Amino acid sequence: MKHNSLVSKEANNARRHLDQKVHAAAGRPLQKRVLTTVLGHYDNERETKPKHRRLSNAAPRNSWMGAMIETIVYLSFVTASSSFTVTEAKICGRFRAWAKEKNLFLGELLSCGYCFGHWVAFALVAVYRPRLFYAWWPLDFFLTALVIAWLAGLQLAGMCLLLEKAGK
Repeated sequence: MKHNSLVSKEANNARRHLDQKVHAAAGRPLQKRVLTTVLGHYDNERETKPKHRRLSNAAPRNSWMGAMIETIVYLSFVTASSSFTVTEAKICGRFRAWAKEKNLFLGELLSCGYCFGHWVAFALVAVYRPRLFYAWWPLDFFLTALVIAWLAGLQLAGMCLLLEKAGK
């Protein structure tokens, strides 16, 4: 009988202590509660905000930025390879010839790897939505697509040089 009453007293004390902590946290201003939850600490002695606050439109931490740059590089590989395949490969030769007969603009677009790469880059940015600059989103969309197209253009130039040296 004594054992059960001790356990229940300890449980009640623990519950009471937890309730006091919750009520104390609820009594703090909202900003302190959010910062304590997000950052895991808050300097209660000085009552100042932490020095490093993340704004809503600010660039993410370094690990996220590294992953985003990696995504940009991968998307430039996809852009370069698809542009090269459509504009230079023999397998798409008939399609390019047909497009030139039907529409001069479309035919020229499918014959220029750099030009076609821009359209592919814009499509890939629309689908995957990578962000490099964290500015106004339409500007960010446009600039990120240009970076991908530029990287793809460098890769296309390298592939064309390799083919030229190989004699194909």
